[in-house]
Amino acid sequence: MPTTGLPRQGLSGRFFATLAMSAAGPAAIAAALPLLPAAPPLSIGIALGAGATLLALLPPLALSRRRHRAASAAADRLQLVFETAAEGIFGVDTERRVILANTAAARLLGWDSSAAMLGGDGAQVLGHHLSDGKPCHTGHCAVRATMKDGQTRRISGEFFQGRSGQPCPVDYTVSPLRGDDGRVSGAVLVFHDTSEQKRAAREIRTLTRYRQAMLDNAPIGMALIGLDRVVVESNQTFAAVFGRAGEDLRGMHARHLYSQERYFTDVGERAYPVLRAGDTFRGEIRMARRDGAEIWVRLVSHIVDSARPDLGVVWTAEDITDRKALELDLQRSNEELERFAYVASHDLRQPLRTVSSYLTLLRRSLNDRLGEEETTFISYATEGARRMDRMITDLLDYSRIGRQSAEKEMVRLDDILHRARETLAAAIAEAGAELECPETGVVLPGYPSELERLLQNLVGNAVKFRAPDRAPLVRIACRDDGRDWILSVADNGIGIAPEYHDRLFMVFQRLVSREQYEGTGIGLAACRKIAEHHGGRIWLDSEAGKGCTIFISLPKQ
Repeated sequence: MPTTGLPRQGLSGRFFATLAMSAAGPAAIAAALPLLPAAPPLSIGIALGAGATLLALLPPLALSRRRHRAASAAADRLQLVFETAAEGIFGVDTERRVILANTAAARLLGWDSSAAMLGGDGAQVLGHHLSDGKPCHTGHCAVRATMKDGQTRRISGEFFQGRSGQPCPVDYTVSPLRGDDGRVSGAVLVFHDTSEQKRAAREIRTLTRYRQAMLDNAPIGMALIGLDRVVVESNQTFAAVFGRAGEDLRGMHARHLYSQERYFTDVGERAYPVLRAGDTFRGEIRMARRDGAEIWVRLVSHIVDSARPDLGVVWTAEDITDRKALELDLQRSNEELERFAYVASHDLRQPLRTVSSYLTLLRRSLNDRLGEEETTFISYATEGARRMDRMITDLLDYSRIGRQSAEKEMVRLDDILHRARETLAAAIAEAGAELECPETGVVLPGYPSELERLLQNLVGNAVKFRAPDRAPLVRIACRDDGRDWILSVADNGIGIAPEYHDRLFMVFQRLVSREQYEGTGIGLAACRKIAEHHGGRIWLDSEAGKGCTIFISLPKQ
């Protein structure tokens, strides 16, 4: 019995010499001549072509030695490739006896060495089983078929058990091995273990099922859409948003999801430049259900990979039709209330002016006949009318906040602060207040008149609600908070107890008596409305007797 995986003589030697010749050309043919059956010099010259003809002119002895050396070197190279190959190589003769095997085959099949496999029964050495789990001899065997018809076959899905008895899934190629007469005298299998591939495939299938389960059960619609705006994949929630529950939207053009062509075009013009730049697009868009009913959909999208735009864009879709209807109703209601407040405030001032005017005339005409008590009563009535007129004026101004018809403009905060300071110059001087207002250099989008009123109210309150035992000190500052500018107005006045913080920004809420401090209770409510109209918010940090700091966030964009 041979003791090596690749004998240099005999059937396997001729097979690998033939393999080398087919791969390497005339040089390899010349090197492998000793392994081929003897042939007349003339036929050799014809077979090798011009190169062989030149070799035939050499002295016979030198040519023979050179051939033997070349053949020996070629055999050594073949042996090295054979033994170091990562794939298992395994050969049997027509009686299914093992005639060759390499180290990789022994390792994959659980044998101690390739030599231990030689001469054994091929079916037992391999432990060959078909894809249905049956032993090879009970069904169609590719090895037997190849030895019968001489055809090469590539097989997947079968497995070898080898000596260990553990199934080893394999892909293999079986080729015929031919003798000197050209007849099939055996077969050679080149195989590799596919266990890792199958494990990876199982993991991929599992992950795919998990992904699909998450997509199908997600409460928000998700879809992958190419840059050509054709749906690549979507979940059922996405389909349901557009009244297409149960449908597979793959291959559908996104144009069919819009109620009008102009909405489809508008999204394309606005969204895709943003997406190609690697940013996220957000929008509330009019779209359509399958039955043609128009719906409002909140779309959020981001390109999968800006370096690979061919991978498409991930879109999420949320039906906000009901919410949009409520928003529109609320907007109409607010507009009606604002119109009512404006009209009522405007119309109420006229009778108050009449009352105030006639009280003044009455006091002048009866001046000599009025006693001290009557004079006091008339003064109370006149002061009440004046206070009511001021409240109506402030309420009228409050109703106008947010009703700007013009677009926001870029505003220099330092200019706004300067104008507010000039407007309050008399009040600041009268109170002996010190105002610290360094240059900020901040430019932000806003409505100049509203921002000026905001700062006037805040600085005016800081000066007005001063402590009796110290001069007012007001510090204005601005800092960068990433997405927002944070403006702060700090004072050293009477402060506000924490339990009153929630009431501070409500309309007509007064925390001190009119005898102590004048006011209508609308100023800070107006400040909150202005901050919210700019997309920001307002809050404070204060304790009773320790001053107050009011903060306003104003978006940069």
